Amino acid sequence: SNSSPSLTVVVVNWNGRELLDDCLESLKAPDLDLRVLMVDNGSHDDSVAYCRKHYPHVEILESADNLRWAGGNNLALRQLLNEGLPDGVLLLNNDTIVCEGALNRMMQTLMVEGQWAVTPRICYADHPDILWYDGGEVGRWTGWVSHRGIRKPVTGASLQQTESGYGTGCALLLSRKTIETVGLLDEDYYLYAEDTDYSLRLQASGGRVAHDPTAVVLHKVSRTTGADSPR
Repeated sequence: SNSSPSLTVVVVNWNGRELLDDCLESLKAPDLDLRVLMVDNGSHDDSVAYCRKHYPHVEILESADNLRWAGGNNLALRQLLNEGLPDGVLLLNNDTIVCEGALNRMMQTLMVEGQWAVTPRICYADHPDILWYDGGEVGRWTGWVSHRGIRKPVTGASLQQTESGYGTGCALLLSRKTIETVGLLDEDYYLYAEDTDYSLRLQASGGRVAHDPTAVVLHKVSRTTGADSPR
């Protein structure tokens, strides 16, 4: 096709005005048909007004209530399903910074036959040389879920593409086929595990989650709940 691959980035926001600049300004992909959609989960700060003023190209879906991560993303996914899905939909946390070229690289990987989902390498925003996520493992019998490479230095880490046991919702790129086949996220998960559940459903449908460490995203880890928050 002569047209550029289409990518919609969905950013769910809840009282995250101070995070929006770093996140939204990092979303650049000159070789893609890029659309940015922010779902505001009933914020009490000035997130919506600020975004409208400073990022007029960003489309905003407003919810009167906090639908949490799964519900907020589902609000956007329902709209995209009604309008017609793009080639890829990236579910992205608002406390991230997407490094240059990462969106293009992830979409290139997604468009390879057989790729239903793609995750990038994710590093700590305050320590970009330290890994936070380099693929994941799911214990089918134990229930334990873990990040590969967490808290290890980037130096020496492989750049080889691998298959991941699950994709973290911090930055999870889904193909059109995946969304059409697997459907929406399960909102019965109040907080966390929705991404793992979706990945397992994806795999049960015959798909796979590819991990591409040549695409890098920085994460301001646990800025919403707090890194050591019991909640």
